[in-house]
Amino acid sequence: MTEFEPEFLLVKIAHGSSKNNKFAIVKKADFPPVVRDKPSKKDLKEYMKRNKNVKQSYLKYGDFNFLIYLAHEIDPATVHSIAECVANEQNVQSYIDEMIENKSDL
Repeated sequence: MTEFEPEFLLVKIAHGSSKNNKFAIVKKADFPPVVRDKPSKKDLKEYMKRNKNVKQSYLKYGDFNFLIYLAHEIDPATVHSIAECVANEQNVQSYIDEMIENKSDL
């Protein structure tokens, strides 16, 4: 085994991209990485509190690590629909927004 086995390499998703990229689909990077930090319900609650006043839900949910966390907490099909809304800059359905807010106890 060499020290550069592909399954052990981790690369930052935004590696090499501009932080001011106005064309980026994912607009945030506030949520702790699922792979490294094992986020908890407390992290979910804090993230939702920080983004409570964000009117456009596609901006609120536009964090890759947050979407990965949600895929573990709720069903992946729902998260896929959220990701499509983020990519198309459309608001998620209100019942999904309410479900996530209830999960975070806000």
